[in-house]
Amino acid sequence: MTLYCIRQKSTGFYLPARESSYNNYSVVKPSGISMPRLFRKVGHARLCLDNWLMGIATKKHWVEYGQNMEDMVYTPVANRTKDDFVIVPVYVTISRLSVDDIADLDNADADTKARIKQLGLTSVKGGK
Repeated sequence: MTLYCIRQKSTGFYLPARESSYNNYSVVKPSGISMPRLFRKVGHARLCLDNWLMGIATKKHWVEYGQNMEDMVYTPVANRTKDDFVIVPVYVTISRLSVDDIADLDNADADTKARIKQLGLTSVKGGK
């Protein structure tokens, strides 16, 4: 399965996953610690990046002819340039191995060891 995420070229960091749908995503910064935000389609990642590059979004409210109006106002952020970001594919493999299989690699049968080696996994002793 192929998913996509947004990586900052200069740092190698990724735009992080959303913590909540109520948070203002325009204020997040690329992170080397947080889980990257994943997208099912390149176009979704591109749209997110284009909006994020516009800057920090805030709603502007006013009353015009007795009606409440609102609009988004973007405040540019100095280090957000399109040339510094790239959309990269993330390849996800779903394994039939359990955490116990990987944790007990030393005592695994030959078939399980072969599957673990094929996936490029290493023993994670005590890592349930």
